[in-house]
Amino acid sequence: MYWIVCVFAYLVSYLPEKLINIIAQILTWLAHDVFRIRRKIIYDNLDLCYSNELTSREKLNIAKGAWFSLFRTSMEVLRFIRIDETFLQNNVSFEGVENLTPILEKKRGTFFVTLHMGNWELMGSSISNALIPVVILAQPIRPPWLNRLIVELRARAKVKVLDTKNERDIIVLKILRALKDNYGVGFAFDQYRTGDIKVPFFGVKTRTNSTLAILAEKTKRAVVPMYCTRTTDHKFKVTFLKEVQMDFSGDPDQNMEKNTTIFNEIIERIIREHPEQWLWMHKRWR
Repeated sequence: MYWIVCVFAYLVSYLPEKLINIIAQILTWLAHDVFRIRRKIIYDNLDLCYSNELTSREKLNIAKGAWFSLFRTSMEVLRFIRIDETFLQNNVSFEGVENLTPILEKKRGTFFVTLHMGNWELMGSSISNALIPVVILAQPIRPPWLNRLIVELRARAKVKVLDTKNERDIIVLKILRALKDNYGVGFAFDQYRTGDIKVPFFGVKTRTNSTLAILAEKTKRAVVPMYCTRTTDHKFKVTFLKEVQMDFSGDPDQNMEKNTTIFNEIIERIIREHPEQWLWMHKRWR
């Protein structure tokens, strides 16, 4: 199966943009209208976050936009089999690099707080190729043959992966080594984190990754919010916001909760600006 998908990825890499767009539209129709995949989750999430702020039509457009963005991203990731610097230079632009430059000059590594928006995989690759090598924390994907493919595609795109299924102490040691080697360590902050602390997100408490807040305090490294948006069907913009001003005025547990809440607030603002490009089909609140 692995080799079959590799051949499929190679073929997809040659498809014209218009055809990829049409395929994504068809898959969106199938997922949303025909098979109604995760439809209740999507609209429950939208109702929880927006309540009466949006009309039914606006929520429908966001739901379909989320599916379209996901399918476009999935096919674009398969094209990593032929990715190169020329493609990145021609298709990815940066905004807010001035927020990152002073941190890069210190050559001590940094943390990135980010989310699954636009083409998040392409974001990591473009940063690794142009600004600072990137390592991301990610769970293995099932089935194993698909995980192997994704890991290899990320490697082609110059993005390293830390397996979050490892023991916590091992993960922390690898993160510290990455910072020492001047890597940008990316935390996707928009996923439910089983067993972690509950802090507000869109006004509702849900379990959220606290590791970033803990490590940021211990290492005194900067945390820079970044995200990717699709500007046209095949053009992207990676945006860096100003370094997060964290609060270390209390004890470690209080600081962890306060700063994790700050991260969630930043992610929420980004989603509100580009709701149609976020993964509303994820069970963020449980």
